[in-house]
Amino acid sequence: MENPAQPNRRKLYCNRCDGDTNHEEVWMGQRSDNLYSKGDSEEDGPPITEITEFRLWRCIGCEAVLLEQRYGLDIDDEWRYQYHPKPARYSVKAKYFTKLPERLSTIYKEAVICFNSAAWTLCAIGLRALIEGICRENGISGKTIEKKIDGLKKVLPESIVNNLHSLRFMGNQAAHELEPPSGYDLAVALEICEDLLNYLYELDYKTSRLAHWKKQLAQAPDSTASAPAPEE
Repeated sequence: MENPAQPNRRKLYCNRCDGDTNHEEVWMGQRSDNLYSKGDSEEDGPPITEITEFRLWRCIGCEAVLLEQRYGLDIDDEWRYQYHPKPARYSVKAKYFTKLPERLSTIYKEAVICFNSAAWTLCAIGLRALIEGICRENGISGKTIEKKIDGLKKVLPESIVNNLHSLRFMGNQAAHELEPPSGYDLAVALEICEDLLNYLYELDYKTSRLAHWKKQLAQAPDSTASAPAPEE
C-alpha cells in the first residue's frame, strides 16, 4: 500500500528533458463505466466494468507535467496506457529549410507528421509525392516516376539518383498495394529526403553566406567581424 505522505514516483519519458526521468504523482482520479456482455440491457447478462484511471505526473527535473490514462476491464488484469502529450522518444523533428519552395515544404512537414503518428502508409505516399514535387520544381518530366527520378541525374550525382529508386518502390507498395513499410525504413527514407532537400535548396545558399561572411571578415579592420548566427 502506498504511503499517502510519500508521493508516488515513477521513471517516465520527459519530452522537455528528452529522456527517462523521475516523476512524482501530483493528482489521481478514476471513473468506471458499465458495459454489457450481450445486447444493450441488464437482462442480457451481468455488466462488465471498464475502469479508467487518470494520473498527473510532474518531472522532478524540469517540472513539466504528463497526463497518464490507464484503462482496462474488471474481468482481466490487462491494462492499456495513453500519455498526453505523446512521448516524443521516437519522433522526428521537422528540419527548417530557408529556400525550400512552399509546396515542397508543406508535403515534407505533412510526411513528418504522418511518421510521428505511425501512419506509415501515408508517410510513404507523402515521400513519394515529395520526390515527384522535387522533379517538377527542377523542370524534370516523365510518364512514370521512374523516368522522373532518372531525370534527376541532371542535378544530382548518379549514385544518389540510384538510391532514390528504392524510395520509389516503397511509395509504390504503399500507394498501390496498401503495404506499409517499416518504421525503420521510413526513418531512413525521411533522412534521405532531408539530405536531398539540403543538397538541392540549401547548400548553395549556405555556401554563399559563408563566402559573404569571409569577404566581410577580410575587409573588416582588425578582423573584428563576427560569424553569422547559425539557422535552426
